[in-house]
Amino acid sequence: MDEDDLRPPEIRSLAGTTRHRLCAGQVCVSVASCIKELIENSLDANSTRLQLTCIAYGADLIELVDNGDGIAEHDFEKLGLRYHTSKISQFEDLEYVNTYGFRGEALSSMCIYADVTILTRHASASIGTKLAFDCEGQVMSRTPCPRETGTTVSIRSLFNRFPVRRTEL
Repeated sequence: MDEDDLRPPEIRSLAGTTRHRLCAGQVCVSVASCIKELIENSLDANSTRLQLTCIAYGADLIELVDNGDGIAEHDFEKLGLRYHTSKISQFEDLEYVNTYGFRGEALSSMCIYADVTILTRHASASIGTKLAFDCEGQVMSRTPCPRETGTTVSIRSLFNRFPVRRTEL
């Protein structure tokens, strides 16, 4: 037996993508937790009306339509990125947070686990925009789309990229 065989594995840092995937599992652990995060985002956006649609108990589709403030165009590219939020800029701001969401993790986590599209129109926009995200939370496409002020978030094929998670649904 070689001396190298007896040496324990060296501690090393996990790659960014691996870290992100592991942490996503702490935020979106189920269909219910994804729905909770979407509802909280809508309430934070001053929505007074929500419409939730689920197909196959949320495994195939979770879609939430709201009449909230909508998302401003200058925030489109940051929407799906982890730890990007409009609620805080430093840890000490937590003392003053009065919203449900503040960490900037929910949409990012959903992008890892599902196909995410967002159709939104901010009050300052003349037309809505449909955004499609890749698994890293980057905007893959943006398409002008008619819509009243508010946001529709569609989560398709939840956990399809993680077959073990998918079978637990």
